[in-house]
Amino acid sequence: MTNLEKLYYNMDKVNDTWRDMPETIKAYRALCSAMGKESYMKYEDEISSYVVSYEKQGFIQGFRYAVSLLMEGGE
Repeated sequence: MTNLEKLYYNMDKVNDTWRDMPETIKAYRALCSAMGKESYMKYEDEISSYVVSYEKQGFIQGFRYAVSLLMEGGE
């Protein structure tokens, strides 16, 4: 596991104010509502696996981009 992955997987422990954003909660509720609770529960593992890998990808790419901006002195 890379150091960046260690940070990603432990953000809730690194930051005392770590919480889901209102947009995230709203999207989750909309997904459950659209699929119905039974369908969501049936496919929860697959949905969660996809969401986690997509979120991890965005975190790592965003972090790398932010670091590159700092290294270049840009904004």
